[in-house]
Amino acid sequence: MVLYIFAAGVVKGFAFALGLSTLIDLAVFFWFTHPMVSWLARFPFFNRGHALSGLSADTLGPDSVSTAGGKA
Repeated sequence: MVLYIFAAGVVKGFAFALGLSTLIDLAVFFWFTHPMVSWLARFPFFNRGHALSGLSADTLGPDSVSTAGGKA
């Protein structure tokens, strides 16, 4: 809004498009992406980390966190 208020000419059009696309992005997230991911998380294929889901330990990396500095 600040950019739109203080802009002139073509920059005002860019500010409007930026604001509109931000609002559309938020709507898509709250009304589609979040419910869809919540629904998919109920299935064992995703929540147990099947190899083809992209959420397996091999895909995500090591399953234990190492501390910096080595041995204590």
